[in-house]
Amino acid sequence: MRYSELVSKKVIAMNEGKSLGNVQDLEMNAELTVTSIFVGEKKGCFASLIPWLFKENYEKIGVDRITTIGTDVILVKKEL
Repeated sequence: MRYSELVSKKVIAMNEGKSLGNVQDLEMNAELTVTSIFVGEKKGCFASLIPWLFKENYEKIGVDRITTIGTDVILVKKEL
């Protein structure tokens, strides 16, 4: 799967049934294997103009917590 295909996907926590946001970035090891995804909401237009006022709130999710990758959604197990 390509990076561009993963970044556009919405991430849903299976335990709670709620959206965690979209995949924003990937973390890879030296062998170029994906180890984690960073999930969060994109900033709005106003926040992108003055980014020092708005804290980025991304959650790091390990690939071991991913249960299913669908055509438009990724299902993950949320740690309680």
